[in-house]
Amino acid sequence: DNIGSLNWHYNNTLSKLTKQNKTTEYYVYDHQGNRVRTVIETNDQIQSQRNYLPSLDISTNQTNTLHIGTHILAEQTKDNVQTHYQLSNHLKTNALELNDQAQVISYEHYYPYGGTA
Repeated sequence: DNIGSLNWHYNNTLSKLTKQNKTTEYYVYDHQGNRVRTVIETNDQIQSQRNYLPSLDISTNQTNTLHIGTHILAEQTKDNVQTHYQLSNHLKTNALELNDQAQVISYEHYYPYGGTA
């Protein structure tokens, strides 16, 4: 989709994105500039909404709400029905990502001196 227009808050964070297909995305930030909420509207109706909290991600659309706990993230929209569980290691980095069938989507391994695989 092509971006129609971008609107910015006074502190240089994106507040609104309007696409040429009449979809509008609104963004809300906390006092430190971290995004805490995203709302997507089409034809003045909310299609999906996402709230970001420390170690918790809550996504909502018109048909269902997901309340997913610590280090588990999920997003479900009308066109994309996928669940991703991101498991972290002792360093608090996401090392393993699973789908809703517990199949591995991705795996990240860190080597000494910054290498990854």
